Amino acid sequence: MGCTLVLYGDEPPLPHPNLVLARRFGAEVRFTGDPRRESVDAGLEDAAAELRGAGHRPYVVPRGGARGVATLGYAAAATEAFEQLDAVGVEPSLMLVATGSGVSQAGLVAGLAAEDRRMRLAGAAVSRPVDETAERVLALAGEGAALLGAPAPAASSVEVHDARGPGYGIPSAEGERATALAATHEGLILDPAFTAKAFGLLLRLLAAGDVGGPVLIWHTGGTAVALAHRAAGSDL
Repeated sequence: MGCTLVLYGDEPPLPHPNLVLARRFGAEVRFTGDPRRESVDAGLEDAAAELRGAGHRPYVVPRGGARGVATLGYAAAATEAFEQLDAVGVEPSLMLVATGSGVSQAGLVAGLAAEDRRMRLAGAAVSRPVDETAERVLALAGEGAALLGAPAPAASSVEVHDARGPGYGIPSAEGERATALAATHEGLILDPAFTAKAFGLLLRLLAAGDVGGPVLIWHTGGTAVALAHRAAGSDL
């Protein structure tokens, strides 16, 4: 299958490692020329119409994969995590994940509902305001639960905290501190846009005495982003 990527903004003067990898893997990359992230939405539809006109059958994936079917991956991951936790007799007091489009947290919420597990799950909002993020997560989790044949999750199952810092994709002081701790103490690489901010939220919750036992934090990747950020340097 072919792959066409639509990105907001303009072609950068120095290509990001993710952009290099995308092209190396054969993707066609298009830029909207508009700095707003939402410009991707119209760009996707334009690209899809062009591809259909050329005789192709495009499947449009929205930003962040924000669609019910996309939650099933993390719902399955939740089931696997429960199996591993049960095998070693560990019951986390908190599961924590970075939340952008809402798909990852929604999948975990749907997975909890499908397994009928009662466990605190919190999302670190890195892209949108807390209320908007929570609404997106609940809606996507409901779609995912329906696909799994599970009951619709309650609004009370969606816990979201603000971890955006200066804004989406911009490193935060809280996240940078978490990155340094994770690297020097555990050899973990955290990307500045997602997992670093989730880890930063964890440190905040610990400092507030809001965590009373083991924590399962989901590392959602981003090694290329982390290395590019470190290579570029940081003033935080």
